[in-house]
Amino acid sequence: MIKILKLLWDTWNKAHILRHNVVPYEVNEVCYSKHITVKVKKGRIMLIGPTKADRILVVILQEKLEKHTYYIVTARSADKKERMLYTNNI
Repeated sequence: MIKILKLLWDTWNKAHILRHNVVPYEVNEVCYSKHITVKVKKGRIMLIGPTKADRILVVILQEKLEKHTYYIVTARSADKKERMLYTNNI
């Protein structure tokens, strides 16, 4: 798990995750619950974790200069492989 003090939202990332049928409070649930982290390309971090509605999401974050502050790049439902990765690593 990573330490997250602040998530950065703007109109672009809110609209983008909505296209994946995800809303901001679900991203918050994943970021501030028991999740796993995977480093991905461009120095980004992938979180895989549950929402309170038992939905498993993937959230991609980009760390900003301010420590423990992250910009939400995207969020979507986890695919089968990602759900298995989460289940096997919690």
